[in-house]
Amino acid sequence: MSVPILEEPEIRRLATPITLNQYTLLYRAGQLPRRAELIEGAIIEKMPQDSDHAAYITHIAELLKNLLPEHSHIRQEKPFLIPPSQPEPDLAVVPGRPLDYATEHPTNAHLVIEVSGSSAKLDRTKAQLYARAGVQTYWIVLLKEGEVEVRSRPSPDGYETVDRFALQDEISLPWGGGNIRLI
Repeated sequence: MSVPILEEPEIRRLATPITLNQYTLLYRAGQLPRRAELIEGAIIEKMPQDSDHAAYITHIAELLKNLLPEHSHIRQEKPFLIPPSQPEPDLAVVPGRPLDYATEHPTNAHLVIEVSGSSAKLDRTKAQLYARAGVQTYWIVLLKEGEVEVRSRPSPDGYETVDRFALQDEISLPWGGGNIRLI
């Protein structure tokens, strides 16, 4: 099922249609915008990071680093392969070691997290991608609202469960590694 990414006017104005192969070639040639990702065949320029956005990404990575499932690691703002897309989530807890992905980006994760300041609509649109890839849990950290959307139970049509938590609430980690509070 295709994500109707270009139906959203605020996303469409940031988009350039392209294939995954073309995207890869442009990347290797250094011809892409500095901060971009491929979402359903469209190059989407990533928004500049505010200081709170950057701080939360680092903070959450620090919280997670000692709670990871065995044989897993955190990828921060690195590509994730879901043909025809290649999003770059703020954080992804993926199986294996970093060098396991030396020849190809990961295609699955235990948890994907997007920290959202002004990109909530795009981050919610990406939920269908991550569900289609079988990512068990997807968090959208909504800084303006002081909340976290926790999406779970992926299906071909998206996530079947969406729960909302305040940033100070305890949130269960999907691998049974305990709970964390984001503030």
